[in-house]
Amino acid sequence: MNTLIVIFKRKPPIFVIISILYILAVSFLKWRFTPELSTLWFVIGSLVGIYFMDIAETLFNVTPSPFRTILFAGAFTIVSFFVVTSSGNDLSSGLVLSLFCSMILSQIGELKALGNLHSWYSIVNASISTTLEKWGTVVLFLVFFFETVIYIRS
Repeated sequence: MNTLIVIFKRKPPIFVIISILYILAVSFLKWRFTPELSTLWFVIGSLVGIYFMDIAETLFNVTPSPFRTILFAGAFTIVSFFVVTSSGNDLSSGLVLSLFCSMILSQIGELKALGNLHSWYSIVNASISTTLEKWGTVVLFLVFFFETVIYIRS
């Protein structure tokens, strides 16, 4: 139980607030003022998604985190696209969209704190410029936005 409390406290409050605002916005845009049971499943999946990466990092206790790499981000982008477009399951769609949001917020937070995303790109043998790292975050955000629109319209 103490581990969960540490995980919850470790996440920057602004990331949690932005994620919850995202969940509320998507819920409103998809279901308007007529929530259904699927709305509840989406919200549950989304709330789990906020902390999913942090819980996995704590459980697997691998340093550096394999979940904060460009390789994981690329693979996750493909998987999340499949889940959002093909699964029809609101719980899993909420989970992957919220996890995607958390991943982007993590990158933005690291950019603000360090000015680069070198740790995300350390798995790549070639040196990547900070400008290219920032563009990678922009591309991930655009894919995330596109997936969100697809989910809302489905």
